[in-house]
Formats: sequence, structure tokens, C-alpha cells
Amino acid sequence: MVSQGGLSVAATREVIRAIDDPPDSVDELLGVAAAASAGPVDPRPDHTRVHELLTQWGWNDAAGDCSGHDHLAAALDALDDAGFRLPVGALDLYAEHVRAIAEAELAHVPLTSAADAVRYVVLGTVPVEPVLLALRRLAQHQACAEQFGDATAPPSPGAA
Repeated sequence: MVSQGGLSVAATREVIRAIDDPPDSVDELLGVAAAASAGPVDPRPDHTRVHELLTQWGWNDAAGDCSGHDHLAAALDALDDAGFRLPVGALDLYAEHVRAIAEAELAHVPLTSAADAVRYVVLGTVPVEPVLLALRRLAQHQACAEQFGDATAPPSPGAA
């Protein structure tokens, strides 16, 4: 699983432990797989903004165990550090579309065994994330071509 899923040895141990002694719920089991594939964030960022967003979207805040919030909090902090502000509503739009992707993915998780479910989540996360990023870049290129004309042509002299 290390080579297929791209997991560290420590993360692989956590996944194997979950397969050998599965948590009580499918959600917890899939959480183990997702956390293992996400990797650590250091140092642990403040989750206040993440909790506010999750509440706004009506998503389960799980404030008692918010280890899954680290990556979003760190990413939002990185945007702030770079001095970049997303347009109003951008995070809401991202959340809406990512939620649809998550629902489509989870509709296909095999529940025949804990091992099958974890394998599906890990392999459906680590190697699929570059696919999502590549699709985003291709979509940006297409949108640019549609909005501004030929996206491959350099701007003409004097163009604004």
C-alpha cells in the first residue's frame, strides 16, 4: 500500500491498524484512511475560521475531533500570508462543488470489508488529487480562451 497509495510508513501502520481493528462506524474508518493520505500539518493552525465556515455551510463541525480541519486552516493561513484574498463567495462555490465530488466518490466505496473500503479511499484520494488539479488547470485554460480569446497567443501591443 505504500507504493500504490503514496503513504508514509507511519500512515500505512495507522491504516493497517484500522483494517485489523476497525472503528465502530464507516465514517470513522474512512476518516482514518483520509487522514493517513492527507499527511501532517505543522504547526497546528487555529481552526476558528474553519469552524465558522463549516457552520455556515451546514457541515458537521466535529469540533471535538478537528484533526481534519488542519489542512484547510493551514491553507487559509497561507493565503493570508501571501496577501491573497479570494473573491467573495469563492470558498462557498468551492465547497459546493467539492461536496458534490465527495458525494459521487463515496457512492462507490465498497463496504464488503474494512480493507476494501480503506484501500478505495486511500487510492481514490492520493492518486486522484493530481487528476483534480490537472482538470482544474485545463478548465482554467478553457475558461481563459472563452473569456479572453486565444489563451495561447501573447497579448497584442497596447492591449489592456
